[in-house]
Amino acid sequence: PGYIKIHKAVVSTQSTGQKVMETDVHFIGASFKPESPYFVHNLDETIQFTCIYKGFREPKNVTWFKDSMDDSNKLVNNSALYNITTEPFNKDFYTQESVITMTRAKIESSGEYICKWETDQLNVSQTMVLAVRTLKPKSETLYSTDGTISLECEYRGETEGTIKWFHDSELIMEDERTFIRNGTFENNTLTQTYKLRISEVSYKEDAGEYTCAVSFQDGDEIKATTEVVVRESKIISEYMSTSGDITQPLVYVEDDMLEMQCQLEGDKIPSNVEWFYRNTDSKIFFDGRSRTIVNAVLNQDSWGVRYFSNVTLRGEDNVDDGNYTCKFSFFDRDEKTGREKSSSTETHATTLAVDVTTDQYCTFVDYQKQSNVSLGCSFEGDVDSVGVKQKTSLMYLPNGKVRSLEVSKDLDYKLVNVSNDEDGVYRCAFVMDSEGYPEFSATQRLTARKAMIQSSRGRLVSGTTLTLNCTIPGGAKSISWYENDVRISGYKTLDENHTDTGLIEQMYISLTVRHMDSENNTDSNNNKTYTCKGEIYDQFCPEKEEFESAAVTVEVIPAEPLQQPSDGFAYQGDKHEFTCLFPDAGDGELYNVWWMFENQRILNNGDYYEEGKRIIHGEIMTSNYTSDHKMDVIESRYKIHSVDSHAKGEYKCGISWRNGVVIRSHPARLVIREISQPPLVTNVVSGSNAVLNCSASGDKPASITFYKSGEAGGNSTKISGEKQSDNSAQNPEYVITEGEVTVMADDSSQGYYYCNATWGNRSLTSEPVYLNVFRTYGGGNDTWGVLGSVVRVECMSDAELKTDHNGTSYLDENDDVVFAGASVIWMYKGPSDSSFTPINDNINHYIESPWIGFDGFRRSDMIIGPIEQAYSDYEFQCWVNYDNGDDKKHNFFGGIISSTPTKLKISKIQSFTTSKDELIVGEKFELTCMALGEIMPVFNISNDGRFLDTSRYTITNETTEHANKIVHTTKYEIRSKVATVIQGGQDFYCSVDFGSSTPKLTKKVKITTNYDCKRANITVLGKQPDGQQITYEDNNGNRTAKVQCPADTDEIRYYVHESTNAKNESVCTKETGFYDPPYLGTCLEAHAFTNGGFEQIWSMGAAGGKYCTDDITGQYSKNDMTKALTTQNSLCGPYPHVPCLKNSKCTLNTTNTGCRWDDSRKKLHVFYQVDFNDPVWSIQKRKELTIPQPGTKIRFWDCPVSLQSPKKRTISKRGRLLERMVADQDSDMVVLEDEGRSYSALGIGIAGFVAAAILVGAFLYKRRYSRETPDMVVGRVEFEMTDRSLVVTNHCSS
Repeated sequence: PGYIKIHKAVVSTQSTGQKVMETDVHFIGASFKPESPYFVHNLDETIQFTCIYKGFREPKNVTWFKDSMDDSNKLVNNSALYNITTEPFNKDFYTQESVITMTRAKIESSGEYICKWETDQLNVSQTMVLAVRTLKPKSETLYSTDGTISLECEYRGETEGTIKWFHDSELIMEDERTFIRNGTFENNTLTQTYKLRISEVSYKEDAGEYTCAVSFQDGDEIKATTEVVVRESKIISEYMSTSGDITQPLVYVEDDMLEMQCQLEGDKIPSNVEWFYRNTDSKIFFDGRSRTIVNAVLNQDSWGVRYFSNVTLRGEDNVDDGNYTCKFSFFDRDEKTGREKSSSTETHATTLAVDVTTDQYCTFVDYQKQSNVSLGCSFEGDVDSVGVKQKTSLMYLPNGKVRSLEVSKDLDYKLVNVSNDEDGVYRCAFVMDSEGYPEFSATQRLTARKAMIQSSRGRLVSGTTLTLNCTIPGGAKSISWYENDVRISGYKTLDENHTDTGLIEQMYISLTVRHMDSENNTDSNNNKTYTCKGEIYDQFCPEKEEFESAAVTVEVIPAEPLQQPSDGFAYQGDKHEFTCLFPDAGDGELYNVWWMFENQRILNNGDYYEEGKRIIHGEIMTSNYTSDHKMDVIESRYKIHSVDSHAKGEYKCGISWRNGVVIRSHPARLVIREISQPPLVTNVVSGSNAVLNCSASGDKPASITFYKSGEAGGNSTKISGEKQSDNSAQNPEYVITEGEVTVMADDSSQGYYYCNATWGNRSLTSEPVYLNVFRTYGGGNDTWGVLGSVVRVECMSDAELKTDHNGTSYLDENDDVVFAGASVIWMYKGPSDSSFTPINDNINHYIESPWIGFDGFRRSDMIIGPIEQAYSDYEFQCWVNYDNGDDKKHNFFGGIISSTPTKLKISKIQSFTTSKDELIVGEKFELTCMALGEIMPVFNISNDGRFLDTSRYTITNETTEHANKIVHTTKYEIRSKVATVIQGGQDFYCSVDFGSSTPKLTKKVKITTNYDCKRANITVLGKQPDGQQITYEDNNGNRTAKVQCPADTDEIRYYVHESTNAKNESVCTKETGFYDPPYLGTCLEAHAFTNGGFEQIWSMGAAGGKYCTDDITGQYSKNDMTKALTTQNSLCGPYPHVPCLKNSKCTLNTTNTGCRWDDSRKKLHVFYQVDFNDPVWSIQKRKELTIPQPGTKIRFWDCPVSLQSPKKRTISKRGRLLERMVADQDSDMVVLEDEGRSYSALGIGIAGFVAAAILVGAFLYKRRYSRETPDMVVGRVEFEMTDRSLVVTNHCSS
């Protein structure tokens, strides 16, 4: 465009021959920068493109249209949406630019934008295709925790595209687990949602970056990316449960025990692991005993983490069938806010409590009394619910045989005529019909025994021996003998037969009785019955089963010892010894000595057991000798190695021989000096009194003192103020001493306490017990809140009774945790108040009902809000009243305690300042926002409370400081891009968000951005001479542009030509951003005037004759008139009238001074030229030096010969006529003095018009030709010497 091409054509004709015809062809056109199409992928983005015209002709106008030039409604003008600026035509490059700017892109901005240039001859247009489209993922990061990946991308635009999904740059195709849905393009909202769903995902295969890419026919493509983190969890089981459409792992519960393993594969170790039963509201809490959990990392590599959680639940109360959930929790940081957010993955398993129960595991039959027995077992478990059926029922016998039974969940296997042959293990089994499922069974043991006794004689005479034989088929662990249903041990075992397993199958014993000839040594019951009892148990059936033989009766005679054991006392932990002396009534036969405690047999090794537990550790020592009375004596001493409270009571001794003689002692009492009741574990409220009690028992009163154990091995501290009493007056044989001491509870009171009981120089010490002090927790610190929001004030106090410093729970007789009841009251105190008062309705608050957590603390928090400014520095505390008083049953002492006060501080914006409240476009300024608060807030800078107008401002730097964790300061360095002075400035808002659902706090400042006059352009109107420049002066944002003309020379001077729109200087103000006037004047050349001239035209029609010709003689001849005009004198010619000749600033140029006659018009032209001594630079000055006063006539008649000879000539008749001519002062008309001057209105109007035309013509002529013809006539006057003639005078330059 703009290129000139000359086309030539040669035309031949017969008359003229060849002619060459030339045609100039000029190309014009338009283009866009950037090129079309133009794609925008972000809303609210500033869009700008330029339409460039190029052509030889300057366009008259440019017009913008959207989508059509045929519809006037499609015309685009400057508005809130569009800003159109058009630059001047560039004559050097023949181009012109028009720029359209859209400050905020919208989907509706899409379309065709047409710029149309109009010239004198042709119109040219160009089209820009604009497409505004967005594609956003539903989330930038997706955590897949349920085995699926569900992604969405929302597209907005005016045309539909083609979607493709990529995983780590690989194209995703639909298959059995991948579903792609494009959605429907909504014309009304211009939106379309693309969806991708992948099921059965795994961490290693499916985690990574997912990209949705939408391409369009116009070549545009837009993408959005989501990072997918896969966390895969499952419960490990070899069985599966199917219920409806749901199939999940199945774990069997057997013997009231459940074991499960949950495995996680993911990107990191979870922050927490939780297990739930049935639903997530029933959380399982692990106690390390019946409910245990083990969490560990299985392996960790570049792929990620494999983590497992094993749980074991034991006991009927902890295990049940149903749905169990394993939940792994994570904390992930939100990339937008920087805050942590929680997520979790759950997996489920079905548990089925399967139990095969027997009537009893161990069945014992004494077939002397019972001949038939039934073995029963039952199957429990809803296998139908998991799709399993029972196939058959079996009974496995001890001899290896199997009996098939009726299919049932309850089995009954009957045995008749039971004997020892049926001994053994029986297993009932329930077999399922599903392959791979286990066989559920239970075992039970049958033990069949019968004891039979035989006696060697029916009467046991003193000194004779009784032999008894006890036979037990199958054997027994032990066989005991009973006399009159009382177990005896003073017999002699003659023989024993054992089974292969070591059981006693047959036992022979002998009993010998001798008659003692002492007074009253006769048994009141001479008839004795004897039985043997077998005892059977093993590791499988530990419960001892006894079976008794039929009794045999004999007659016996009793005896007594020579020395009875004596009563005595012993200190706890000391040794003690009893002694018995017996006469040897066995005649050398073997004898058996035994000892009894509280009528119970002490084992031969001296130990005594109760319920299978040894409670006395002793030793029996027996010897025989001959007394001084020649009597063979058997001495038996029973020694207790360490006395404790269990050893307190009666002791007996006895002896027996094979001949049947038995001697028993009287009882002897042992009294223990001991601490019978030590202090108990105590819980007490801080500030209340706790009472510690200690009781000691013995044969005498004791002295009781109390101590507090020293910490870390330090010395104990004696507690003063103890009291004590005893019952020695009422029971001197067994004295109980009771002591007590009162402890005022505070923090220092908590610890271990014990008591000492002292008898003489011996003391006993109790085991230390813990005194736990109930307190309140929290408080004492400031709590921060935001105006209009709420804040929680915590009240936490002890509720659970503790037994030691480790926090072990205090359990009652039912093994339940014991809690102390209490009520909570909230108090407050204002800054000017002297004391706390109960909170009331003048403070917005809500008090939560007290509750006790699993940690044993009672909580009753108070929520204050909405917070008002008046609440600042208020103090709050809670009072906990343990209103159930003293709980003696659990040794708890109540009272009232209060928490440490909490002071309320109100978060706020302290200040919001700016470094500049007025600046220039492109300059930077700094905004500083300072907030006070305990929580680290999130700052936001905006222009409308929400967003910063990025089309006007750019944040170049942002820094945040947190001083003392209370004062938070954020500084923004911002660069301005657009002036706002026209709209009165721009508001900036600082918003502070303290989180936790608190309202945002906002402050604002106003900043005015002025235009940058350095960016404003100004040009010179008109063509500039070489060397012309523009200078600039800056003043507080304003700029003054001035014209600087080239330097003057001797021949040329320059001046600025000014007009309405162009001046010597123009000012751009920062408030407008443009120059006024819009142009600078150009510099014009002023050439020096070296001479000047003047011409008068005389109308000589009335005077007659000729003037200034060569064909006449006399003073009117050309020669004489020239001489008269060029001769210096005081009367004729220029000398008397021309100003510069009069003041000697010029000389008369005689060559160009003279006269000329126009015979056809009868007009005489008189003219002169002067040469200036110094150059003259203005027309006005030239006129002042050259032109005579108005009305002056240049005299050329009757002149003297010279200035030195001023003698006048005689005035001729023609001279007198010339003298009479008068020049009018206003019009310079010259008429005869006696003729009236008559000017019609029409004539005057015509004259004025002609004069104005001459003036305009002269000015234009001067501008065009002043350079080329500086020597010109300055003035001319013409005189018409006719009646009613017009005299036209022009005193301006021409």
